[in-house]
Amino acid sequence: MSNLVGRGVYLAIITVIGPLMYVFGLTRTSAVVLTGGASVLAILVAVCRGTVRRRGAWLLIALSATLLTVGDAFFATATTGVIHSAEFPNVADLVFLGAYLPLAVGVLWLAPRARTPHFLLDVGVLTLGGSLVTWILVLQPAINAMERHTFDTTVAVATLVGYVAVLAAAAGTLLTAGRSPALLLIGLGAAVFLVADLLYIRARVLGTWGDSAPGGFLLLTFVVACGVAVLLPAVDTGRDRRAVRGFGPVGLIVVAVGLIVAPTVLLVEASRGVVRTGVVIGIVALVIAALVVTRVTLYVGASRRRARVTSVAREALRALAVATDEDQVRNAIVGALRRIAPDSGVTFVRDVPPPGRPGELVYPLDNGTAIVTAPAALLDEFHQTLRAMLDQAALALDRIDLVRRLQERERERYFRSIVDTSTDVILISKQDHIEYVSPSATRMFGRDVRGERFDRLVNPAREGVDWSEDGAEGVVERPGERTAVVQVYRRDLTADPNVNGVVTTLHDVTRERALQRDLERRVNQDPLTGLANPKRFHEHLGEGTHSAALVIDLDDFKAVNDTFGHQIGDGLLASAAGRIEACVRPDDVVARLGGDEFGVLLRGLDEAAAQAITQRISDALAEPAMVEGVRVDMQASIGLAFSTDGDQVVREADSALYRAKAAGKGRWRQYRPGMPAPTRQHHGARERLTRALRSGTLDLHYQPIVETATADPVGFEALLRLHDGGPPMSAPEIVETAESTGLVADIGDWVLARALADLPRLSAGSGSQRYVAVNVAPRQLRLPDFTDRVAGQLARAGVPPDRLVLEITEGDLVGEDERAWAYLAELRALGVRVAIDDYGTGYASLSYLRQEAIDVIKVDGSFLADPGSARARVLVAAVADVAGRLGLDMVAEGVHDVPCRHLLLDVGCRYAQGYLFARPMPADEAGDWTYPR
Repeated sequence: MSNLVGRGVYLAIITVIGPLMYVFGLTRTSAVVLTGGASVLAILVAVCRGTVRRRGAWLLIALSATLLTVGDAFFATATTGVIHSAEFPNVADLVFLGAYLPLAVGVLWLAPRARTPHFLLDVGVLTLGGSLVTWILVLQPAINAMERHTFDTTVAVATLVGYVAVLAAAAGTLLTAGRSPALLLIGLGAAVFLVADLLYIRARVLGTWGDSAPGGFLLLTFVVACGVAVLLPAVDTGRDRRAVRGFGPVGLIVVAVGLIVAPTVLLVEASRGVVRTGVVIGIVALVIAALVVTRVTLYVGASRRRARVTSVAREALRALAVATDEDQVRNAIVGALRRIAPDSGVTFVRDVPPPGRPGELVYPLDNGTAIVTAPAALLDEFHQTLRAMLDQAALALDRIDLVRRLQERERERYFRSIVDTSTDVILISKQDHIEYVSPSATRMFGRDVRGERFDRLVNPAREGVDWSEDGAEGVVERPGERTAVVQVYRRDLTADPNVNGVVTTLHDVTRERALQRDLERRVNQDPLTGLANPKRFHEHLGEGTHSAALVIDLDDFKAVNDTFGHQIGDGLLASAAGRIEACVRPDDVVARLGGDEFGVLLRGLDEAAAQAITQRISDALAEPAMVEGVRVDMQASIGLAFSTDGDQVVREADSALYRAKAAGKGRWRQYRPGMPAPTRQHHGARERLTRALRSGTLDLHYQPIVETATADPVGFEALLRLHDGGPPMSAPEIVETAESTGLVADIGDWVLARALADLPRLSAGSGSQRYVAVNVAPRQLRLPDFTDRVAGQLARAGVPPDRLVLEITEGDLVGEDERAWAYLAELRALGVRVAIDDYGTGYASLSYLRQEAIDVIKVDGSFLADPGSARARVLVAAVADVAGRLGLDMVAEGVHDVPCRHLLLDVGCRYAQGYLFARPMPADEAGDWTYPR
């Protein structure tokens, strides 16, 4: 309240009381003292209260205002006759002279750009021009008219210098006032004071100062203007960082004034007659010209700097436009600042921004504050550019934050969709009670389990299960339904504020475990007869608990297949298996060794008992069988041997078997020492194959391996053919004969060399890298130089290793032969791929799938015998799933009709091979083969 009253009193003094008192001659001095003193007091009060900046400048202004008030008081007193002195200089002149210096310094101190080169040059041009005009038009005529005294002249020149200094200060303030009303008021007050002072100086020099007493009140204009300026709100005399450099309107005016002032003064001087100050005018003109040239040079340099800064800013703006995170935004701004000024930098803070200090630009952002540190001159000159970059940085940060939020929402929707549609069950427990369940939990448990305990819902699959272990198996009991087997994954996220609980994921593996049990059964069980398979038979042999072994072969079984078909033949094999099992004891082992051959291991029997069982089996198999309403005659040849050596007893029983066949079939024989080892190949087989190798009657045919969906060939399987005019021999029979006669290495080398040589013809014109698959016999795998043989063939043929696939027949592959696996692993390291052929019909062991050397599974055609059955579909899908999980390619063999192909497409089997697509054919035909559309 007191502050408002003081302002009201002051405004009344300067607007009403002072002017009225000055009208009356006797009160002029009092009016000057009252008005000036009130203004000086207002300035001092503002300085003491700290409502203005640069208090030193305001103190100088207060000093000059005091001297101006004193000088004007002397002037008012003289004009009223109290003190009368027409001499120049008198006390008022000397007091005014003393006020010039603090007045000029104080006003210049307030100018925002008083120390910049542009400002100083502009002030210099205006100062020289104003000095020249003032000297020529005002002071020179006055000095010429008065008597020349050294002191008088010195005071006159000093007055001119002081006047010019104030003129420069006033011009600088007006040029850089910007939007500051206080600076505009101070500049205008100084300008009015200079006009009044000019009239006063001229009147004093000419002796007419007493006639200008009414205008003496104008000498206080500056003092009053400063007093009013401190009353204005938010008086800010700091740096105006929005000032525009270069040739703006003000700069052009300054340059124009500087260029025309000297010619104008010279013209005025010439119009009076003789030019007495030509040298002075010329010198001033040269100095002004030098200042203008310097100003232009500085402007050109500044323009180049601005162009470079603009280019840097443009690159920074482009970088900000594509920035995807806060680091890229920071790097773009920092990089631009470092290119503009190496010693600059920027800091992003999220706290309350500190007040700006010299050399800092504080810019508020939505999520913090950017503080730019750089030289003060740089911040002044490129303030607009820096703010533009920071504006773009703020927009970039807003955009990045918006994108981040949108991505988080998208991820949340994505994961929610996954959780809602996933078959896995997700539970979140807090304080041991379930609070969240995924939709699939109802399907698994049959009810809403929220609020229940996890350990009462899932039972351990075995004792000692630790739920903290990933993949620990549990059992979910479901009333009226089959028990579910689940894998449990638990994560304690109690410390995570977004979860604050224990997350449990239950993965249903019921089908996988059922498949695993089924595959394990297939590993040890013949799928047709339900007997033990060869692998299991040999495992029992290795145990050494037997006392005798029987090898049983159904006589003329091929004729049954040829006459009645394979379906009747399979039924006959199942009937024979049942009859054999009925003749032995529960502890004995019965196995199907392959085709129409069976094996029996008898335990704890003497010779007579073993012979009795053998006779019962022979009698049982001699009875005709009814298979699907068809009467089939059946008989068998049996070999019996006694030994605790597993391999030896089988070889001896095999010798006895062939002795029984040689005796006329349908009977049995017991091994006796001296019986020759059996030869299952016809007479002269070795000579026949040897001649075939020499004469070139061995040949290779190729069956395409195709993409199941498109039927486009991706590779070919090489199959042996013998064209020597003799009895036909299949490819397996040729290999079996080669193995038993010692020709397997030679024939294997020939097959591999021929297949690699034919590969270019098989791929001709296809535009794709087809491969060739070559069957490898078990004895080849046992050759010590097998790896070198294959590598040498590849090198000689110039074929990349990845275009060769070695097929190992599952039924002949010995899983425990680590040497064979080592050879395959070495070849695979070279790039050769390895496939298990006829998978599912021989020693079908899951252990094979653990071997790193395996790349391809070729599923036997028996899996597709009945493609319409649900069991066949489940088995094929299961094998495809296992292959996919292990990263193995799966090729289905024996694809004979369209339903088989549809089944493979449904389960995701990518490759197929069979008569539906093509039969084996010569290389030339295979290379041109395409599936008919």
